[in-house]
Amino acid sequence: MLRSITMRIYVDEQHQILDKDTEERYMAIAALFVSEDEYKQTVNDLLRLRCLKEDHDGWHWDYANCPSSDSCKDVWHKLNNKELHFQTLHQTSSHPAKEISKKWLRYVLERNKHNKAIRFNILYVNLTNLHIQKFGKTGWHENAYNRFFRTNLKYALKKFFLNNGFNKVIVSKVVHDNSTGLAIHKYFPENNLRKLEIEIKNEIKNGRDKDLEIHPKRIQFLDSDHKKASDSEDRYDCQFLQLVDLILGAATQNIFYTSNDKFKKELAWILRDLIGRLITNPDNPHSSFHYHRKQNISFFPSKKLEKAEQIFIDLNDSVRIEKDKDLFYRVEKLKLPPSSHPDQITLERWLK
Repeated sequence: MLRSITMRIYVDEQHQILDKDTEERYMAIAALFVSEDEYKQTVNDLLRLRCLKEDHDGWHWDYANCPSSDSCKDVWHKLNNKELHFQTLHQTSSHPAKEISKKWLRYVLERNKHNKAIRFNILYVNLTNLHIQKFGKTGWHENAYNRFFRTNLKYALKKFFLNNGFNKVIVSKVVHDNSTGLAIHKYFPENNLRKLEIEIKNEIKNGRDKDLEIHPKRIQFLDSDHKKASDSEDRYDCQFLQLVDLILGAATQNIFYTSNDKFKKELAWILRDLIGRLITNPDNPHSSFHYHRKQNISFFPSKKLEKAEQIFIDLNDSVRIEKDKDLFYRVEKLKLPPSSHPDQITLERWLK
């Protein structure tokens, strides 16, 4: 039976992550893969979670049109309508921002519980192990990101879909959190998707009845703050950019323990058990967390660049892993200590 899937991809990044133990620096690329069949229901679920009333009839952008306006207040509605961004969330953030962000991450776990995991792939690039000169004297970050962006998407499109029972994959949209450097990069906005499609087609050309189509010609850059969006679809897409930002932030906090802020730790602890299993036992098909071939976290490269064989071709080409499969690696444990709070929700308790 031939199976096809059409999806949207949402991408966020994180710069200059410091491993305080090793003094190694990383950048992270996180991609969220949302099928068109799941898109509307997922965004409606996220919007409903913005309302903190226990019983309500849904969410609307404007207070005047809110179904719960009779028991709500304009000031409350505005507080619920804020952008969610892991880096700016902290212990002194507003109560609604903290509660909504927690509800969103618990929603991610709920989807895992019901074997409907939200697909994501996170790649941490070890900048300390790279020769920055290889990426040019100026704009090295954008040049490096240009390559590893495709590495992330290529892995997920093959692992989650083309090598996981789907014969045809159609990408209908690729949305990236707004970044001026990437938006004006010589290659990034246009060349990446074309090259990604060519590379994957070449790799699957011997596969029977397998195909990939990437419809957009350009990557769409969008400010993740939905209040700045020009239309309703962009507002919906902003919710997914905020969601992938929260997932990436929680993963980084768990793996590297980047902040001692009480609320950042509380947010990270919600996903702690899931993140732990993704880095220690990523290929477990029997996990009750149902993440196998749906969620992934990896690191690159495992050794200094000069020790890796023929990885780079030229600045506008992709990362090429030819012989050394060990260039991708996993970390052994999470640096964030486990919660000692008796009321902290762990995934095991959440799934009961």
